[in-house]
Amino acid sequence: MTFTETDGGTLVRWTTRAEIPLPLLGAPLTRFLARPVITRTFGNILDAAEKALAP
Repeated sequence: MTFTETDGGTLVRWTTRAEIPLPLLGAPLTRFLARPVITRTFGNILDAAEKALAP
């Protein structure tokens, strides 16, 4: 996680790295299966946090 101060608050950059540990198939499976699941999950977490913190 990196934090950068901005005029409106703080920009948070969260980088996650994942890989399915299979010879030859791991990289493509990670790109086509794991990445969308992780992206959707983090998006859901951020949406829930935004709703919970909204006035």
